This record gives sequence, C-alpha cells and structure tokens, in this order.
Amino acid sequence: MNSGTLMDIHRIAIGYAVNDESSLSDTIRDEGTLDYIASRAEDIDDPTERAAWLLWSVSTMHPFMEGNKRTAVLACECALGSRGLDVDNREDALNALIRIIASGSDIEDVRRFLEENTAPLDPSQPFDDIGLRAERISALLLELSR
Repeated sequence: MNSGTLMDIHRIAIGYAVNDESSLSDTIRDEGTLDYIASRAEDIDDPTERAAWLLWSVSTMHPFMEGNKRTAVLACECALGSRGLDVDNREDALNALIRIIASGSDIEDVRRFLEENTAPLDPSQPFDDIGLRAERISALLLELSR
C-alpha cells in the first residue's frame, strides 16, 4: 500500500466527497510518517501482519490531523480485503477492534486479535461499500468517545 492509497482511504474515512488535493493535503500532520507507514506496509507479505501494522501505526503515529483511528480501521479492512480476507463483521468484533486501538494496545495485541477474527471473504456476501464501512466505523468511534 503506497502513501497515495493511504491518502485515498483517509479521504473516504474523513468524508471528503471531492478529491480536492489542496484541502486533503492540509489534513496531513507529518508526510514523512505517512510515507514510512506506507513503505513499511509494502514490505510486509503476510496479510494479517500488514493489516495489523496499518491499524496500529496509523492509530498510534498519527500521520493525519484528524481521523487517524477511522483511517486505521479502514486501511486494515482494505489490506485484508485485497487478499480475500475480512475482519469478522459482527458488531461485537468491530467494537472490540476499535477498543483495542483506542486503548493504546501494542502491535502484538492487534495482530493476535486479527489472527483470531479474520476469515476468508464469503463469495456469496458482497464486500460492503467502503463508504458504508467508513460510516459504521465513525459511528462506533463516536459512541466510544461518549
């Protein structure tokens, strides 16, 4: 996953409807950190480890001004989905995943959770629209912040 793809995921996660590069670039806190995260992700072959890295690094290193947790969860799901895998979509599993990153868990906790809660995509079930996933993630994060 390159930094451009991570920016596209971020755009969706924070709700940018228009691809306005000047406005979107204003949401980057640290471009070097963003490049590091994306570069490191490209070097990881195992899909669960790659997803764990994206989830943990984006949520802890904060390359963006806002929406780091939303972007982290969506990047994790995209990394898995691109390899034919998916996080268990039961609400309790997604809630648990968000609680793990919100609590400041280390990368091994994230990896272990994903190994236990990831399965092949069911070909009879369409992969949710990424925008719908972003809305669901945002709603859950908002609920946790109350």
